Amino acid sequence: MLCNKNEIIEYFTELTNKIDIQCEKFLLKNEQQPKNDLECQNIDAIRSALIEKVQIIEKSNIRSISEKDKNFRKFCFFVPNYGDKIQEVINEEKFHNQTIITNEIGILIIINEFLNQEIVSALSDIFNGRTEKNHHVFDSLTDKMKMNTIVDVMTENEIKIENGILDLTKVEENILSKIQIWTHRHETIKKSDFNFIPNLVNLESIQSLKIRFQRLSSIEPGAFIHFQYLISLEIGSIFIETPKEDWFLGLENLLSLSIRRIYNFEKNFFKFFKNLKSLDLSYNNFIRIDNGTFFGLDKLEHLDLGDIYLKSIDKEIFKGLNNLKNLSIGFINLETLDKDSFYYLDKLTFLEINLNDSCPELKIHPDCLSHLKSLQIFYLFYSKLKNTELNFIEKLNNLGMLYIHEHSLENFIFLNGLKILEYLDLTGSLININHFDNLELNNLKLLVIDCEKISKFGSGFKNLRALEINKVSFIEKDCFGQLEKLDYLKLFTNKSLNFDNLNFEVFEHLKNFQYFKIGTPKYDDMDKITMEMDKIINIFENKENINKNIISVNDITFMEMKCCEGEDEYLDSIFSPILNDVINEYLDNKKNFDYL
Repeated sequence: MLCNKNEIIEYFTELTNKIDIQCEKFLLKNEQQPKNDLECQNIDAIRSALIEKVQIIEKSNIRSISEKDKNFRKFCFFVPNYGDKIQEVINEEKFHNQTIITNEIGILIIINEFLNQEIVSALSDIFNGRTEKNHHVFDSLTDKMKMNTIVDVMTENEIKIENGILDLTKVEENILSKIQIWTHRHETIKKSDFNFIPNLVNLESIQSLKIRFQRLSSIEPGAFIHFQYLISLEIGSIFIETPKEDWFLGLENLLSLSIRRIYNFEKNFFKFFKNLKSLDLSYNNFIRIDNGTFFGLDKLEHLDLGDIYLKSIDKEIFKGLNNLKNLSIGFINLETLDKDSFYYLDKLTFLEINLNDSCPELKIHPDCLSHLKSLQIFYLFYSKLKNTELNFIEKLNNLGMLYIHEHSLENFIFLNGLKILEYLDLTGSLININHFDNLELNNLKLLVIDCEKISKFGSGFKNLRALEINKVSFIEKDCFGQLEKLDYLKLFTNKSLNFDNLNFEVFEHLKNFQYFKIGTPKYDDMDKITMEMDKIINIFENKENINKNIISVNDITFMEMKCCEGEDEYLDSIFSPILNDVINEYLDNKKNFDYL
């Protein structure tokens, strides 16, 4: 720890000897394989610079000991060149766009934090390309974190090695946006484990902290005191004992929190997270959530309760979530959806209910979603869904997007109640298009289905703009005849239908289009595909503006023709601004928090 003058002198003497020995090895090697004089002079200059810097830091440490001042003490350690080129190692570690001065001796790294010999040896192996940081195991969590942090700081920043010296003591320049802790040896996080952070990293730059433990039993109150600028915290392990509310003192500015594999949490657990916007409690083992648990999370917008063991939803669970917009639930043992299950969520715009096959028969109250006046997007994954239970969906008058996955439905008349529905996805189960005969979905813009036999679409889809169909084996000639406004079509065929037996006359009604794509099992006759593509293009009135492409990916051959910039851009253009805003807000927030 270099606590006294003798320890300081001993350490820096040994450090100087290491540099001299490394230089002697070079000179010995030079005698056997002569180098040019310029290179020898350069090595001698580097040695002098290293020794001079070591002596300066040694004197500074001795002076701080005598003045009883530990705040300005620096530490340095030497990474010898084992024979590998350090520059190549840095490139492998993704040290991007660096200006690196390589040499045959090594580099001297200067920091504001003491490192023991175990950490120094690990860093030497890492920077010489012999190991990666995740291969090193430490008894001390602090030691593991120090090693990781130094490597990550050098990865994320433009480092400058001059005359073999890397100075990391200007902490404000050491930007580190993410810190990750993965360990199977430790069970606790102590306040002292992060005390080194201010000496190595610009605290304001740390936005994300991810913790992965085999078993996490406790976090000492105040352990996160240095992370006051943290935006995102993710904690997961195979087992976490009941987390305490004082574990997270100092994280009042946190916007995103994810905790997994817990069995319970205290009632006032979330009281410190006044600014929280995203909360992920999926994959946890608790069987109940106390009423009022989320009270006080006034700014929360995203809540994920996927894969947990609740049997029912009491309306008081969501009390206080006045601004919640996105909710995902996946209760493995869910038995009922009551009338008031979502009573307090009048601002909810996105709802996902995901129930796996082990879930018991669900009792659904016909008015269980009646309080969701702002709901725009509804995802439902439930293979046991019955037609007799679907009246709870038809009351969603403001619904713009509906996704029902892996169902066994045959009667879709309930969809007629969704007057402003724009996006309908029924994939996961094969659809018989004849079951759509009585539908009047005059506002529908995009339909996505799985269907083996494409028969004629009725007049209820006359305003449909975009159509995606998977698992196609047969297409009737006049199936698209009444889709007057269709200008986006994407088909994926199964093994029985390819470019040899596909009758392209079925597309003759598609006079104007923006995007057209067909994917079939891999097909090698490019001349045949090109010829068929030209036939299709001749159908369209805007053929002069068509860009065409043939792509083979993962045993599938795609024929693509487009007049737009791309399929995503086109789909964005056909939906109403309100639905687009909800979709983009959900995707943007998910992307941002996933990144953090």
